[in-house]
Amino acid sequence: MSDGGWVALGAAIGVAGSILTTLLNAYLNRPKEDVYEAAAKKLLRMMLENGQKWQELETLKRVIGAPEKDTKELLLMLGARASTRSPTKWGLIDRNPLPNWNSAKQSEDE
Repeated sequence: MSDGGWVALGAAIGVAGSILTTLLNAYLNRPKEDVYEAAAKKLLRMMLENGQKWQELETLKRVIGAPEKDTKELLLMLGARASTRSPTKWGLIDRNPLPNWNSAKQSEDE
């Protein structure tokens, strides 16, 4: 192989190594869901899908053992919302869609 061929081969190996290093670094540093967070979400989803349509925030906090701020963040990630009439009650949007704001006196099923 001529000198130019060795240079091209060396450059190709260097580029491939750089790309592989970047991909490996991105793979190893990808965000991983916390085991606690996954378990808390599972418990919250079970509570919100079964039983009453609305659950008290205090009960939800107590069940997962988290402060109010963390509980609210997890609830929002699950697709839940607070009641428009009682901000301490939370439910899944699928089970409790927002009332039609255009119609007068639309009430929530609480």
